[in-house]
Amino acid sequence: MKKRGDIPFIKIDASNNHDFGFKIGNILKKSIKSRLLQNKEQYKKVHMQKYQDLVKHALKFLPPMKKYFPDLLVEAKAISEGAEVDFKDLLVLMCEEELADFRIPHCTNVAIKTINNKMILGHNEDWFQFYRKNGFVVIKGKFRKNEFLSLNYIGGLAGYPCGLTKKAAFTINSLPHKRFRYGIPRSFQLRALLEAKKSEDITKILDFSKSSISGNTIVVWADSKIIDIEELWEHDEEFKEKKQFIHTNHPLLKRDQNKENTERESILRLKRINEILNKEKRKLSHDTIKRILKNHTSPDKKSGICEHKVIRMGGVTVVSVTMNATDLWMEVCPRNPCINTYKRYYL
Repeated sequence: MKKRGDIPFIKIDASNNHDFGFKIGNILKKSIKSRLLQNKEQYKKVHMQKYQDLVKHALKFLPPMKKYFPDLLVEAKAISEGAEVDFKDLLVLMCEEELADFRIPHCTNVAIKTINNKMILGHNEDWFQFYRKNGFVVIKGKFRKNEFLSLNYIGGLAGYPCGLTKKAAFTINSLPHKRFRYGIPRSFQLRALLEAKKSEDITKILDFSKSSISGNTIVVWADSKIIDIEELWEHDEEFKEKKQFIHTNHPLLKRDQNKENTERESILRLKRINEILNKEKRKLSHDTIKRILKNHTSPDKKSGICEHKVIRMGGVTVVSVTMNATDLWMEVCPRNPCINTYKRYYL
């Protein structure tokens, strides 16, 4: 296992789902065990339910997993086998977004076609600050005929929250939700996207009738198209663009917005990104994406697209990513990109 900065980088060549999962768990055994112990302590601090109640909720996601993604369930269990941890504990991590949403501002996505016709996708992952250390791993995977790069949470499935294949780059951001259903967890949907070959596959995988919570997914294809799918509680909205697209943490259409799902902070981030893109519209580049992800909207430079500290529940930028779907590389920056450095990984 190699390290770039303080995010592990591993390569996995596997013949089947069990082999792939077991190798991930085995290589990251120490980190996964540490992550589980730390999360149990942190869940107490943020006043979540009793841990055993979280386990009970997580286990109720198993029936839809078995029905729609049985191979990925095998892979998830194999990670626990390789890491020598209880699968029930690992399942809580894999369902954390469903079980632990506190309406903290989190995640910004921006996609552009550059002046030299490169398709670039940028993402800031904002979440609990205890993920800043031992929170993520970059995986270069080869699985049957699939090859991909993935940034994912320690102890989670590949592809969550970001993935790059020879066809496309994708990532997610949250939409506020006060409820979930025992459908397919977001982490399983994202892992399935690593094997998508065409846009129809994306739509099928993200079918909200099977999803667990509201959420947004943006996909940038190497052949110059951008697709964004908002999975709202009652319906989906699909957007298609060719040159640029932005998404923060609220529905984009006025008819889908309300006081519960559209916060001023999210609107301000969207507005600020639009300002930067409009200013640089004739010279859009990879550096444009980086400038956006490093940007602050508050006078004290402590909040905004690059989030340092939020009073409410302590949400911060825990990792920043840019992906080139044309030239097939991913850059990853630990913690805040305004003060840390991106490292590049080639597919």
